[in-house]
Amino acid sequence: MSLEFNPSAARGRLVDETVRLGLAESISVLSQPILAERPDFRPHLARWVASLRAGPVPPGVFAVYSDVIESVFSEDEPAFLSAMNAFGEMDGDAADELWAVTLADNDLGPGMVDRFVRHFDDDPATPVAVAPLSANELTSARKLLAETCLLLDSAAPDLVGEIRRLVRNIIFVASEPGSGKQVFQGGSTFYL
Repeated sequence: MSLEFNPSAARGRLVDETVRLGLAESISVLSQPILAERPDFRPHLARWVASLRAGPVPPGVFAVYSDVIESVFSEDEPAFLSAMNAFGEMDGDAADELWAVTLADNDLGPGMVDRFVRHFDDDPATPVAVAPLSANELTSARKLLAETCLLLDSAAPDLVGEIRRLVRNIIFVASEPGSGKQVFQGGSTFYL
């Protein structure tokens, strides 16, 4: 049996929409018990449900949602309150294009660097030490990403189309120098 997996911008759009609408539904269901205890969170939750239903959102929404779920299961009220407050503070605008960012609050949002790193580096037995790029390095990374996308536009338009529908940010980082921890090579996580 042969399974084909050809890239498709249309499928990428469908996957993005399916995941966003599923998250909106999950937040709607979670809202009921949360709002019974904390009605002050209604504007945060309603805004994110509406944003998720309307179109692409920043990856931080998924990080905060994951933190809410983890805090509920671990019964960690300070972590829960932190995550719920992050919902209220997050900017809902998502870039329409692939955007190169680094581990900086002005790229990811206030307080989001720690959330992103924690979701990415989730194995305490093999910690990964990552650091943000300098401004010059990030400028170079953005230029290389733009050049890469132009090449893909001409050589593999369906592939880059699917990537553009599924990915909002590519977070460029460096290994933390002299940390003695595992050298970072690259990675991905569904939490983001």
